[in-house]
Amino acid sequence: MCGIPERFYTDHGPDFESRRMEQVAADIRMRLDYSMVGEPRGRGKIERFFETVDQMFLCEVPGFCPSGGDPAKDGLLTLPRFEALFREWLLGIYHRRTHGGTKQAPAQRWEAGTFIPRMPDSVERLDLLLLTEAKPRRVGRDGIRFANRKYVDLTLGPFIGEDVVIRYDPRDIGEIRVYHQGVFLCRAVCAELAGGSYSYKEVKQMNSRGRRLLRERRRKIEAMAGELLAVRNSSGSEDRNDRPEPARAELHADYEKLEKRHQITSSKIPPPSLKSYRNE
Repeated sequence: MCGIPERFYTDHGPDFESRRMEQVAADIRMRLDYSMVGEPRGRGKIERFFETVDQMFLCEVPGFCPSGGDPAKDGLLTLPRFEALFREWLLGIYHRRTHGGTKQAPAQRWEAGTFIPRMPDSVERLDLLLLTEAKPRRVGRDGIRFANRKYVDLTLGPFIGEDVVIRYDPRDIGEIRVYHQGVFLCRAVCAELAGGSYSYKEVKQMNSRGRRLLRERRRKIEAMAGELLAVRNSSGSEDRNDRPEPARAELHADYEKLEKRHQITSSKIPPPSLKSYRNE
């Protein structure tokens, strides 16, 4: 079986009701139909197939855990190994086995039909629609901002200030594909992620961890600044003289660094100017 279905019938799972699913369905011109809530009979065909998978396939693979069993006793499967076993079972056993209702093997019944599947323009086009997500962005002077990262390419220079659509693979966001008015422009690259393969979820976790570390560092600096300010205000008092000389010298040195940093960051530095041409 192959081709793009005209209708996709499913239940109300959060994955199937997501905006991502609506976007894919619109891209490949597929209609989404949802079963009625509280009416399990509407999903009878797929539920029956799940039962067949459970009874004929899952119970035979390593790591199968019946009620009260221990899955680690028989060993566990990696996802690629599980996919290979399932594909082998589906194509070699299920599709070649006579079906109890139709009295024909599923593969034989399919080949006897006259249905002509609706095929995509190309495999690359299909992968682009299924494996990438689309988001609108605006090209800035420093590139395109996405997931708290900066993506750059020389092709983006003439499009500063223009609205574009980016497509990215959630499994690896080291680069994004940029489209302007439906026309492919370039592949913009993030220099921070170019050395490895990072998923969108991993980058979000990295951003959260970075923000948490910055908050902790800010709290430590504020606490140190408060202590240094107290030392400065108590200059000449008995409390200050009670403090050991090395500690006072270290605190004063840190205070001078903080004061100098504040003067630098608070000074008005004119923003750099970059001339851009709208229709270059």
